[in-house]
Amino acid sequence: MLDLKIDGAMVIDGTGSAGSRADVGIRGEHIAAVGDLSREPAGRVLNASGRVLAPGFIDMHSHSDWRLWGNRRAESKIRQGVTTEVVGNCGFSPAPTTVAFLDDMRRFALYIPKDWRSRKAGHVTYSDISDLHAKIGDRGAPYEANRLV
Repeated sequence: MLDLKIDGAMVIDGTGSAGSRADVGIRGEHIAAVGDLSREPAGRVLNASGRVLAPGFIDMHSHSDWRLWGNRRAESKIRQGVTTEVVGNCGFSPAPTTVAFLDDMRRFALYIPKDWRSRKAGHVTYSDISDLHAKIGDRGAPYEANRLV
């Protein structure tokens, strides 16, 4: 039995092929079946007739590496269908960084937690990309955030 059946959507699979009407079955957190699932029982059924169902979108240029500090649920991105982001590709990223750059960004009202810059007063310890992503990962982003640099 499926946990969820999305019934009658126009499915776009991301391969470049034309969309087609199909049902999508979900079991747990995974897609279990795509096609005519009219005979498949499901715990919950969503009628998606007249709607488009597509895989998550990749945002190739975002600044969410700044926003994930204060908004780790990233609901606005999720509502737009974004499931993967590439961050750090324009040079306007919290890592690699300097104390002066972070101070400037804080003045421009970007949310950066005080503990980002130092574990000890006056010492910059989170200054490289791996530290940044470890720190963001510790906070539990709901989707994939990847770095370009």
